[in-house]
Amino acid sequence: MHIAVRSTAPTLVDELNQQLLARLSDAAAQAPVPLEIPPRIFSYLGGHFTAFDEAASTLTARFPVRAEYRNPIGFMQGGMLVAAIDNTMGPLCFLCGFLGVSTQINTTYVRPVTPEEEWVEVEARIVERTQTLAQVHAVARNGAGKTVVLCQGTFALPK
Repeated sequence: MHIAVRSTAPTLVDELNQQLLARLSDAAAQAPVPLEIPPRIFSYLGGHFTAFDEAASTLTARFPVRAEYRNPIGFMQGGMLVAAIDNTMGPLCFLCGFLGVSTQINTTYVRPVTPEEEWVEVEARIVERTQTLAQVHAVARNGAGKTVVLCQGTFALPK
């Protein structure tokens, strides 16, 4: 399945977002544990899915940069960036057919997300999957397309 919207037109983004959330909800109904879709943190962060390519195992989501996410210097707090990344990598695993739980996330901050930024976009990709683990990489970029965060995550696959 390949779904992509490269436009920022709210109607197209909302349609794709709703399609992917519906697919996640359908999968959640079959999960071995109760799941809340979308997770409250995804909603709190204001996340919207903007592209999904199942064959390439990639998912892209966009998150607004809000004043309440700033650290004392005025930049977007690193933990909020990691939350946005985790809320892209986790759903990617689920959309690709397995419920993965993050067990490790290694993060490299490349440049700050300044108050002038309107949003960050996170692109996650599954790079390897075994019977028990998935390795997921993610890149967060600012509105100018510049990398702000690089991330590698390990996701455990419940038996």
